[in-house]
Amino acid sequence: MPINQIRIFIHLRWTLVPPGDVPTDKYLVPLVPYLTRYASTLGVKIAAIGGGEDDLHVLLELPSDSTLAGLEGELRAAAKRFAADFLGSDSSAWLPDGFSADSVSFEEFDELRVYISDNAAR
Repeated sequence: MPINQIRIFIHLRWTLVPPGDVPTDKYLVPLVPYLTRYASTLGVKIAAIGGGEDDLHVLLELPSDSTLAGLEGELRAAAKRFAADFLGSDSSAWLPDGFSADSVSFEEFDELRVYISDNAAR
């Protein structure tokens, strides 16, 4: 039987530098719809965005016609632009070029989505 659809779920994590420099709640609440809409223009479905004082997490479905590195760069650049516009400061330092990415199984997806969405509360 041929495979009609392959779904690749990715958990991106960026470290914020320096930790605590971004007012998390003030920034994350408007970032979620902004980054979700921006990602949709790239054909990306975002399932969750969250974070705390030291990191930012994004759970997404990687389109089959995209590379992880290219997509990560696009989303990081959009988050930096948003921080600069929304926070009114230079955001180049708080979201460095390094990132981590892990594939997520279908079985882990829902639990991780909840974890990321509730991350700031922890």
